[in-house]
Amino acid sequence: MSKKITVGPVGYMPQSAPSMGVELSPEGKALLYGNIVEEEEAMRDAAKALLTMDNPTIFPGPQVLWDWREDV
Repeated sequence: MSKKITVGPVGYMPQSAPSMGVELSPEGKALLYGNIVEEEEAMRDAAKALLTMDNPTIFPGPQVLWDWREDV
């Protein structure tokens, strides 16, 4: 898997995801470095990063920030 979004200094102030060709994942899938993957794979990668990186940073999407739902 090639990473559309990088980790490190260039990743601190990334361009907007849509300008890099990143699209929202369909329901039941997740975004991992700009690629659509299974939710389980994304959760495993997030857990590994939180446990092993010196200063892990999360860029949450609208579903995390505002509990995004169609009826709201």
